[in-house]
Amino acid sequence: MHHVANMFKGKYALKFKNKEGKKIDVKISIIPIELCEFKGTPLNLLVVHGFGELPMMLITNLSSDDRNICVDVCKVYLMRWRIEEYFKFKKQSFDYENLRVRSLQSIRTLDFLLIMAIGYVSILSDKDNTVILRLEIISASKRLFDTADFLYYAVADGIFEVLKFVKRSISSFIVPPLNDGQLRFAPWAA
Repeated sequence: MHHVANMFKGKYALKFKNKEGKKIDVKISIIPIELCEFKGTPLNLLVVHGFGELPMMLITNLSSDDRNICVDVCKVYLMRWRIEEYFKFKKQSFDYENLRVRSLQSIRTLDFLLIMAIGYVSILSDKDNTVILRLEIISASKRLFDTADFLYYAVADGIFEVLKFVKRSISSFIVPPLNDGQLRFAPWAA
């Protein structure tokens, strides 16, 4: 399949931005194809050069040879890929599939807490390289190779490495308010 894709070097030239804002030059070709399973159904193969060493190949049933169709199909696929990467991270880093609970409400609660934790990881991942906390957490993750563009794994591993030596509960980190002898109507509101 790659030998067919390499024959088409791109009819349309497009520019995409990656997460760092760097522009990537991409060339896209549209090749009409027919698959054995779908005889008589007109399909198009989009060959996208520029995202990696091998060309990305997408099959669509959109029948237009239009530049806007190419852009839309590529953008939708890249958005879908981000969602797949999020769920892969959720399953691998937090062992999400191995959680055992008895009720749907417990599943929802654990999922909510996990989403909050991933939100914190994403906030740390999106900071620039001048934030010392981010740099220290990534260095604590003990990566053998350079960190990838998707920093969530390095940040989650770094947080785990930092917190695995904590032997106290969270209540020991909360300082109780000083009792100044003043009588209060609602002590929790002070």
